[in-house]
Amino acid sequence: MKSDISIPNPVFHAAQNLAKKMGVSLSELYTAALNAYVAEHEKENITETLDQVYTDESSTLEPELVKMQAVTLNDSVFDFLDSPVEDVYTLKDGKSFQE
Repeated sequence: MKSDISIPNPVFHAAQNLAKKMGVSLSELYTAALNAYVAEHEKENITETLDQVYTDESSTLEPELVKMQAVTLNDSVFDFLDSPVEDVYTLKDGKSFQE
């Protein structure tokens, strides 16, 4: 598709120099630049959507899944302290966290 656009002279000359340096046409450079720009903004939409989801839903793992992960890691990262009141996890360096 062909399109007419206005670009400030300094931007045009910088793009022209870059295209020459890269060995591509201006059209190819503009296409690549616009693709990258659009892709970056699409990522923002995904982040906004996930942020909205997690305002309503918890992002914490269920204790059973955490324990299954620890078993899979085969004691390489976590030592578990089972408590009937709360789940407390202690890292090998002695630091602990609570779900």
